[in-house]
Formats: sequence, C-alpha cells, structure tokens
Amino acid sequence: MSTQQTNGNQGNLKVVLEQMERGVVVGVQAKGCDPVLTVLPGLTLEQVLDRVPELLAAARERWAQSPKMPEYQRPPEPAKPTTPAPRSTTVAPPKPKPPEVVRNRLM
Repeated sequence: MSTQQTNGNQGNLKVVLEQMERGVVVGVQAKGCDPVLTVLPGLTLEQVLDRVPELLAAARERWAQSPKMPEYQRPPEPAKPTTPAPRSTTVAPPKPKPPEVVRNRLM
C-alpha cells in the first residue's frame, strides 16, 4: 500500500480513548483495516492526547504492512473410520402359545 493510499484513510479514521485503572486504551480504526489497539499504562487521557499523532502513524504503518490479519483457516475434519453398521441385537418376542382348549369330560 502506498503512502498516498495510507494517508487516504485519514477521512475514515476513528480513534477511541478509554481511561482504565491500568492506564489508557487507545483504539485506531480505518475502513477496510483491522483495528489497532494500544495500552498506555500509568497515563491520563490528557497525557495521551499529545501522543495521538504518533499512534496514528504507527497504525498507518501497520496497515501499510498488512491491513488485515489472514483469515482463520479451519483445519480439515479428520477422516472418520468406516465401521460396519451395527447389527440389531433385539430378539423377536416369542410367539404366544395358542390357548389351551379344555373339554368338559363330564359330558
């Protein structure tokens, strides 16, 4: 990416400052580029404001090298072992016995 292209992002820049206990988190974002986050420990927002031009230059330099990180490539699924289909282990219930015919012997 040329210097002119990098500087062309100037109209699309977004800078976010967040004061935290550990210091100030500075985020710089440009359209079509991954955000660049920097933590400046032990500083106040007022102290960080003087460093914004330096942080913008660092972000532009990083974007000139690589505007986006490579996309995640999912590893291929491992081949599933081919196993025969399980056999049915259920046993058919026994057939019911026909009812026993009882004849009256008294007749």
